[in-house]
Amino acid sequence: MSIDLSTLPVLRQQAMKEYPRGADNTIPITNSCNVPYYTLSIDFQGHCFICKCEAWIPIPVCNILDCDSLEDVWNSPIAKAIQQDVDDKKFTYCAVNHCNITKRSYQETRYEITLTIDESCNLACPTCRSGMRNITSGPQFDRSKKLIDHFTRLIEKFNQPTTIIMCGNGDVLASMLYRPMLLNWQPLKNHEITLRSNGLLMKKLLPDSPVLQHIKQFEISIDAGTKEVYEKVRRPGKYEVLIENLEWLYEYRKNQPVQSTALYNLVLQADNAADIVNFTNLCKQHQVDACVTKLDNWGAQPLHIHNQMQVLNTSHPLYSVAMEQVLESYNIYSRFWASPLIEQQAKTYKQNK
Repeated sequence: MSIDLSTLPVLRQQAMKEYPRGADNTIPITNSCNVPYYTLSIDFQGHCFICKCEAWIPIPVCNILDCDSLEDVWNSPIAKAIQQDVDDKKFTYCAVNHCNITKRSYQETRYEITLTIDESCNLACPTCRSGMRNITSGPQFDRSKKLIDHFTRLIEKFNQPTTIIMCGNGDVLASMLYRPMLLNWQPLKNHEITLRSNGLLMKKLLPDSPVLQHIKQFEISIDAGTKEVYEKVRRPGKYEVLIENLEWLYEYRKNQPVQSTALYNLVLQADNAADIVNFTNLCKQHQVDACVTKLDNWGAQPLHIHNQMQVLNTSHPLYSVAMEQVLESYNIYSRFWASPLIEQQAKTYKQNK
């Protein structure tokens, strides 16, 4: 079965054109991948995608509301077509330069499910959105609640080793849609959770949550290492509240019989380019990984504003500041790492100094 891409919504067709695909690749790919058999991402409409990133294979294989079990997702006709294409090492629909299949194979042993159903958040960071978004009622709330309730019923029956990533596009603790799930859902023994959050509500909500013991990875976005920078880039967050919650997390992890892993994340931008070392020192103090990632254009700001924020342009006035900060962070903390583009640019900058 071949997939008729012309039937995809316009935005999905545009996404297919945005990244080079295996169909455009002139060099045969010999590596193998079983990700489409083990991965699921569910968006705000209930569309299901079977890659680590929706943009890498932006083809919905089905709608979760049409599924009586999670297995139905991977057994749907479109999913089967993608799986067969990958098994044949054609990678027709895959963003092969972004997922790195040209350089390595992928053999998953656990299922991985990412929820991106609700984008509600208690912050309005300029890198992500132009204003506050918090859905608490109305038709969209009702639709999203239906999706989350249905997913909860399906995951409760899915007795397979699984990592559930909550969530990909908002704050799971601030969401009035996810919160009932977090406070009432009892995951199965072989289910683990990766919690992606700004961290501001951890101390308040997690101690009494049945999911806490299942959280094996905390990924906390903070974007700064000082009060001045934090309150500029994480509006309207308060630095004192952040630190109170990070210290709660530090104490909780320290006292766990089997310690979970944790990382703090900084999205590199003009307003925090000079704060990377402070951020790294905070990570070192709390004994977590320090991760610096590049700024992506999510359409949150006009293009000219985005370009002003994007310090990875070598002509940006803060480019050298950012590179010096990245290089120093590598030197002072063994658990500091940057996304591949930043890492490569830092190496090139150092060589050319």
